[in-house]
Amino acid sequence: MKKLVYVAGSGHSGTTMLGLILAQHSKLVGLGEILQALQVTSEHSAFDEIRKRETPCSCGNTLDHCVFWAKVDAALKENKKGEYFERLQVVLQTIEELYGKDRRGVDTSKSLVPIGKMLQNGMEVKVIHLIRDVRAYSISYVDRSRVRRSRGLPVSRKKKGWLSEALMKHSAYYFLDWYSQNRKIQTFLRANAVPTFQVGYEELCLYPSLMIEKICGFLEIPVEPGMLSLEGSSQSHIIRGNRMRYRSEKKQIRYDNRWFYRPDWVLPSILFPHVMRFNRREVYKNTAGVLWEEKG
Repeated sequence: MKKLVYVAGSGHSGTTMLGLILAQHSKLVGLGEILQALQVTSEHSAFDEIRKRETPCSCGNTLDHCVFWAKVDAALKENKKGEYFERLQVVLQTIEELYGKDRRGVDTSKSLVPIGKMLQNGMEVKVIHLIRDVRAYSISYVDRSRVRRSRGLPVSRKKKGWLSEALMKHSAYYFLDWYSQNRKIQTFLRANAVPTFQVGYEELCLYPSLMIEKICGFLEIPVEPGMLSLEGSSQSHIIRGNRMRYRSEKKQIRYDNRWFYRPDWVLPSILFPHVMRFNRREVYKNTAGVLWEEKG
């Protein structure tokens, strides 16, 4: 049975960074957001767009020169696989052919949709739920909203009404959106008894060695030296995901601390105390008290 490591979470939560860290392990292959990479419409596939834009893979090559995705693309064209799960099987088969049957792919697609399809087809999947502090999350999206508006673009790529577009200027909108998304992920994973390890983005940045040890324990693989050195050699073939995947100067564990000096999150934190309680409980559950234990 083919196996996969799946990173679930909301957007702007550090999933690409986690994917790059895991790709340093000799038993794992980082593949980025497979769901987006395998998208097909009636007219073209995601590969056509990637090829047109000459978007580089994290291995440093364009799609046609990437040893992994070029092989996947050729196999998909030859067999004309249409359904998502069938296309995913081609990806997993390519991992076996290039790297051996003991390797597992790391998919950072975040969405619950692929997990449901995997479970329906009896596939073995382990999920890492990455959850970011709501204050950092909301600031990240507020800034994204401003950038898109400055370019004359709608705030969301999905079709939304004028009221939603107006609300998406404010942190309060993202507080509730963050809470809803992460509760939904937790509920789905528990209801389907999916093996899951939940980790905070802040925990990963502040206690990287400890969290990597815990993640490797969950995946039942040994910790390997160099997993924190994102500049080292790895089997990483990410063609869809955060831009840091191919910017060498940003391939490092660096905490986004904009919320430290921005007040945008203060009012929603007062308005939604239940969100802040959830944030304190769920984002820092692995490291609560660690600092004091070390000093003691």
